[in-house]
Amino acid sequence: MIHTMTIQHEIPTEAVRRLLSTAGRSDNEIEAFIYGLENPRRKKVESTTYIRRPYPGIHQLSISRVLRSGHHGGTYTEYYAYIRLEPLTMVTKEQHIALFNCTDEHIQQLRQEFRNFMVECLQLDGTPDSINELAELDTWGMNRVDYTKDIVLQNHDEVLAMMNLFKMSVLTTRQRRSLHPLSIYGAHFYDDTFRYGNQSWEFEAYDKQAEIRNHRDRYVQTSSEDIYERLVDESKNILRIEYRRKKNGTQKGSTGFVDKNVMRFLSEQVAETWFHEWYGKLIGYEPFYVLDYQLDLKLAEAFPLSKLEARKERARKKKYDREYKVAKAAGEKMKSYKKMLLGKSAQKYRNHMSFIDSHNGMQNALEAYDGSIYQFKAMNTRIRERAHVSPVAVPKNWLVIRANGNGRGMQLPHDFLPNPVQRPGKNRCE
Repeated sequence: MIHTMTIQHEIPTEAVRRLLSTAGRSDNEIEAFIYGLENPRRKKVESTTYIRRPYPGIHQLSISRVLRSGHHGGTYTEYYAYIRLEPLTMVTKEQHIALFNCTDEHIQQLRQEFRNFMVECLQLDGTPDSINELAELDTWGMNRVDYTKDIVLQNHDEVLAMMNLFKMSVLTTRQRRSLHPLSIYGAHFYDDTFRYGNQSWEFEAYDKQAEIRNHRDRYVQTSSEDIYERLVDESKNILRIEYRRKKNGTQKGSTGFVDKNVMRFLSEQVAETWFHEWYGKLIGYEPFYVLDYQLDLKLAEAFPLSKLEARKERARKKKYDREYKVAKAAGEKMKSYKKMLLGKSAQKYRNHMSFIDSHNGMQNALEAYDGSIYQFKAMNTRIRERAHVSPVAVPKNWLVIRANGNGRGMQLPHDFLPNPVQRPGKNRCE
């Protein structure tokens, strides 16, 4: 379930020279980069240089020069190579909507293709030294990895609705305003993507078909548009969900691994654990209900009437039955009996969901909430655990046009939207 990843490796000066030389850089340009001098052609000092490598699955290859402080006040220079790659494309040599699964067979194929690329890129001869070591994927460290799930929904409206429900579900505390979603509500409803995170990790949900259309030039090859059209067709109604570990999130202190070796991250077990760890905590697995009759039934079942409320309801029903008999005998009509579904407890939780809905999501509602953060979160938890629904409701104006003509005309179910991600089994890696 990996989409793309960026790997890194400290490289010796000889490897820097060879990489830049095979990329067509002049000797003067190479020496200027190595020693931190002004590039004679670009007329500026470069700390990072990018090398174009037209190889399937390789998005970017760069070298960075870093000046370090020594123990005795001096300085020294280190060089790092970074490669941004798409594993499945590298293995198959074709663009796909599909994702790279970390099976033993696929990982072995990726190792071989990476070796082929590095032999071509560095013109390696197989001599066992620090340069030839770069051809082995196992010697590289992870800088960023995108763990991904593709969800095929019923129509494009559901893709838009789910992205907006994700926006509305994210909740931080008042002390962490910096983690507000990068896309909010209102005018952003038709955004193609929703992204949220910090310097260590990031969550993104986006319309895969729109992403391909927005980057059409990347997929159109020469005069043929076959690949582009195929990918547009394959990506129809796909909601892509990515959980990525960025630079700070691949450090030992963040992962619990002994090092940043790439192979520790190429694991379906690790991918599933990290993905669900985040998704379950901040989005949850419960379906999204409309503030309507079906939600009332769920809340009534989870938070039943108190004994006093049940006694009053029975008395009210008996009174109605008596009045109905009298009216029927007199040939008069009465309105049908409307059972009281929601007691005081259930109504409290329904009001909480209405409050979130009226503020377009969790975070906005929390900012306007009079009580404590802990009380707000406790209400959410009880709704999830007892009623088994998300505290975020599907706004009524998203629904298909009903008999009375209301609604914005989206092709959505009247009652609820299932959560697109299922709760993992108990045997999941903890």
